[in-house]
Amino acid sequence: MLALPDETQKWTLLDKGYKVTSFSSTYGAVPQRWLLVFSQQAYTREMATLQPTFRTLFIFDYEYYIKIGQFE
Repeated sequence: MLALPDETQKWTLLDKGYKVTSFSSTYGAVPQRWLLVFSQQAYTREMATLQPTFRTLFIFDYEYYIKIGQFE
């Protein structure tokens, strides 16, 4: 859902940088309604935290697989 371009959803702008959209889906023949709330401020803050973590995990995995490859 978050990977879809903004143009595919009708967003309603709220105060303090929030925006909200709703959508429906079905899971196991049960209809579901979803409300998605997005905050650019929270997104920016979380990305600053997650990017170094992902970078570290990627480097660790890469080095691990290189090491394993040397034993084969």
